Amino acid sequence: MKVFGREVRFLRTVEANFKIDEISPDHDMNKLGELLDSSNVSTSLNVQAQMICILNEAYEKRQKFIDPNYESHPITMEEIMMLDNEEWTQLSDECLKAMAGKSTVELEESKKKENQ
Repeated sequence: MKVFGREVRFLRTVEANFKIDEISPDHDMNKLGELLDSSNVSTSLNVQAQMICILNEAYEKRQKFIDPNYESHPITMEEIMMLDNEEWTQLSDECLKAMAGKSTVELEESKKKENQ
């Protein structure tokens, strides 16, 4: 989705998993839902914002590895805090889809599959 004039996409990478594990209760990603479902709204929003940053940074870093000329521009917490409610909801939904393994980046089919 577009945020402040640029496309913001997400990718769950190994590095992103490590970073998400760090913000999870007891460093256990399986307990992340406890924070997301917290009755404390600021806790839930903060964790979602951190996840947005982590998964977007993962996408941006991967693009830089694919194309060294790619200009990485990950979203910042400051930008996230300036989103309106509709933008926040859409961005958060896309982030959660990427967390569930439904990436917002299209990966190329492997050549092996194409030859079958």
